[in-house]
Amino acid sequence: MSSMKSFPHIFLTGHPSVGKTTIIKGVQSSIQQKCGSNVITSGFYTEECRGKDGNRIGFDIVYWPTTAAAAAAAPTTTTTQQEPQRVALSRMMDRVQKGKPFVGKYLVDIDNVAKYAIGSISTGGETTSNKKSHELVVLDEIGKMEMLCPQFIPAVTKLLSSTNSSSSNHRIVFGTLPTPRYGRVIADVETVRARDDVLVLHVTKDNRDELRELLSGILQKALLETKDENSDMIESLEPYRYTRPIGASSLNGDRTSSKKKGNRQTTKNNQVADKRETDVSTGDSTSISVKPCGPLISPSIPPKALIVGETASPLPENPEHAYCERSMWIVLSKMFGLPYKPILDPSLASETALASYKVVKNMALAKGICIWDVLANVHQKSKGRKKQKPVDQPNNIEGLLKKNPSIKVIGFIGQKAHAKYKSLQQDTTINGRKVELVTLPSSSPSNTRLCTAEKADTWKSAFEIV
Repeated sequence: MSSMKSFPHIFLTGHPSVGKTTIIKGVQSSIQQKCGSNVITSGFYTEECRGKDGNRIGFDIVYWPTTAAAAAAAPTTTTTQQEPQRVALSRMMDRVQKGKPFVGKYLVDIDNVAKYAIGSISTGGETTSNKKSHELVVLDEIGKMEMLCPQFIPAVTKLLSSTNSSSSNHRIVFGTLPTPRYGRVIADVETVRARDDVLVLHVTKDNRDELRELLSGILQKALLETKDENSDMIESLEPYRYTRPIGASSLNGDRTSSKKKGNRQTTKNNQVADKRETDVSTGDSTSISVKPCGPLISPSIPPKALIVGETASPLPENPEHAYCERSMWIVLSKMFGLPYKPILDPSLASETALASYKVVKNMALAKGICIWDVLANVHQKSKGRKKQKPVDQPNNIEGLLKKNPSIKVIGFIGQKAHAKYKSLQQDTTINGRKVELVTLPSSSPSNTRLCTAEKADTWKSAFEIV
């Protein structure tokens, strides 16, 4: 029996921009340099495409024209099969067009996904080489853009199911999987994770360099060695195993939707029996389906002003990006005279945009501004028929004020937020002193009655602290 039949497919997961694709490229390059023509690379990875000004304009598919399907679709025949080709995966549009395949503001090229991404992992035939080969199949990533192509997941399933049973190739699939965003899991991704022949490793900034070196050696041995050393190699990867339970939205096991017996990545200790979550600020048990952000407050600087929206932001996978999608940062950046790039989705945001958000956020905290929302209910866009309005779950702003008596004013972003807070009748008295309540102009771009500069001036006047 070939040892390859027991070696698992390896997938990496972790926060966006943590370095998963960098590891993929580094490992593939190392194996290619050391093994040469003894190992063939097929598959694809995705990479940012930037314009002349350095800003992201979309994403590209970078694929190896190794399979017969990918070679036939390749736009040029001047390069060798081991040199990757590049085609567009998506491009940024000025506005979203109904009926078109969009992920956020990016229009996805479904035809290119079918021709090049799927073509590069096609198992309909062997590689274009006539001899038996050792093959590394790169699959980066099983993401939302790729999954907009209806044929993508069936092709992935076929690849995973046929690879270890192949009698002509020693083939390992090496790919990446996204982590849940805003508490939402992707069913097709969970299906891949739940497979007995898949091992998912958790990439962090602390371990990415050592993991790249380790995988370079392990995958090279797994591809070329014929003796049964798989158990030792797999054991060396155990410290990096991703332990989020299948179907759960976080490593702690929040909102577990399914439990698989015998699954190698799920243990009895991290299964969740209670699907209810705990409010991040009060400790009260609630039935909120998506976990909200807690108060954003400096741990060392006493807050002087509290900015409050109506409904909560979903807690992102990376807590450092809390509230980053909110339009309030546009106004705050204008107040502070700082450059800022608006963010709609932290997973699709450029490093430049995230860096500008952090600068504005840190300035706000340094100025004594803290941020929260009236309700813990996470705002979600309705799809199709309207669902029954959820019961309001108020945040404990009264408790926040008592814990932070230095807060002198609460600024509500828009009239709706202020009206909702009044309806809850929470006490705003601190040590016998009433906290001032102010209605701020809505920061939403749809509020065109004031320009951004006018909104910033009004906010600044209301606080009198910045």
